[in-house]
Amino acid sequence: MTEAEWMACNDPDPMLRLVRGSIGGRKIRLFAVACCRDIGSRLAYPEFHRAVEVAERAAEGHAGQEELQAAADATQAARFVSRIPLGDSSALKAAVEACGDMWMTVEAAASSAAYAFAGYACVYSPDSQSLHRAEVRAGKRAEQASLLRCLVPFPKWSLAVPPEWLTPTVRSLAAGINADRAFDRLPILADALQDAGCEVAELLNHCRCGGPHVRGCWAVDLILGKE
Repeated sequence: MTEAEWMACNDPDPMLRLVRGSIGGRKIRLFAVACCRDIGSRLAYPEFHRAVEVAERAAEGHAGQEELQAAADATQAARFVSRIPLGDSSALKAAVEACGDMWMTVEAAASSAAYAFAGYACVYSPDSQSLHRAEVRAGKRAEQASLLRCLVPFPKWSLAVPPEWLTPTVRSLAAGINADRAFDRLPILADALQDAGCEVAELLNHCRCGGPHVRGCWAVDLILGKE
């Protein structure tokens, strides 16, 4: 896959295949979490939100396998409530998969989230009669590809942050963005990096692009030394 193809790709699956083996479990789990959060506002199930929160904390090393399994079990049980809507079932399935500990399981969370979104759109949209579930799902998968581009840079880019760029201002901004999910501050971070001598177009452009940006943003992680 070329850089142009990576930037234009509308399906996260080939992108994930490209980076398999070169990124760790933290990134792939954060991708699953981002896909779940994207549909989370539609769900009132506390089990869903608990599972997504635990999965994110696990990605950052703040929750263990026992807590992940408990959250997954509770969410799985909620899936089998009688007469649960199809979209809700797919969304809960995505949260269970986000708690998984294998690549293929966590990757599946994105697909389940896209199915859930398509189900919601086709049921609740005022234009539902003209919507086709496959088309809605394809659109959501394209959005997920953008989420993955936030988490993972194009693999062939040569990216490094020399010590002189890591000024107190740059470090403080990156830490605050990560802690608060304050991605609106990314352009300010780009300015601080440039003031420190950074001229790496890929890094500056990513900070200044419109997003989407999520926890695990590769530019922030690069500065904070996270993998």
